[in-house]
Amino acid sequence: MIGITSQHFNLTAIIVSWNTKDLLRQCVSAVFSSLEQLSFQVVVVDNASKDGSVEMLRESFPDVLLIENKENVGFARANNQAFKLAGNSKCVLLLNSDAILRSETIKTMLEFMETNEKAGAVAPALCYPDGGFQPGGGYIPSLQTAFNYFFFLSVLFPRTYRGLFVDQRKVKLLGKPIRIDWVAGTCMLVRKEVIDSTGGFDESYFMYAEDAEWCGRIRKGGWDIYYLPYVEIVHYHGASTKDVSDRWLKALIAYMRAEKGVVQTLLFRLIAAGGFLLRSVFYFLASLFTQRKELMQRAYQMYILSRGFLDLGKN
Repeated sequence: MIGITSQHFNLTAIIVSWNTKDLLRQCVSAVFSSLEQLSFQVVVVDNASKDGSVEMLRESFPDVLLIENKENVGFARANNQAFKLAGNSKCVLLLNSDAILRSETIKTMLEFMETNEKAGAVAPALCYPDGGFQPGGGYIPSLQTAFNYFFFLSVLFPRTYRGLFVDQRKVKLLGKPIRIDWVAGTCMLVRKEVIDSTGGFDESYFMYAEDAEWCGRIRKGGWDIYYLPYVEIVHYHGASTKDVSDRWLKALIAYMRAEKGVVQTLLFRLIAAGGFLLRSVFYFLASLFTQRKELMQRAYQMYILSRGFLDLGKN
């Protein structure tokens, strides 16, 4: 590990990486190019990559502070490791290695943070490479938000019913920041004093749901969480997690159990299972009418998710 210097940094950018060498190169390059006029440092935490990521960093980015883990310790713990190197930074940027910044992303987020003293964390819109939106934040998982989401109330009546996720297409049309309950750790700008006061992520979460849990504690500390729909980044979703596709499901269940208790967790699972089963039926019928194989595949995926939420014996 390269030691941190005594220089004062206004911003520390943290990138957690696991077997994403080529995307990591793009990500780090984008950070350096977009922060040329600012005082900053970049910390990369490598979770035991086997694809030459560490060697690439040492050769191409010698100024990066590097933490090499001997095993994959997960997203929460890796970020907590890097938080210790943030020193006197005013803000800390969390960034996935498979996320690519646009030129003004960080500066716009920093400007918002500077002019909104109650903002503890802010995040941009997450987009797929083809321009489609990804879930990037929303409202605290509960029986109400789950029912609204899984049974389409938050889609049909967004002004009346809040679901699990913010409707990014609709809020983008508003063109202004919105205050929500949680934002994704994929790209999140956080005040250093927020990290110091909350202690960072809960390391019992290996990956997924840790951002929602942390944002809950941030809000309890009196800070606001903001989503900036007019700021976008490209996220190659799942680039380093192809073999853990059900981990988000287990993490969500663990979150509900810890925050809401056993009874509400059971009801939450039933609601989620019903919602995914309903989606499975919709996709199946659509595939029959259109003869599109991808819709049949989507129907099967929804069915598997429905079964996953009902399988009480495995998680």
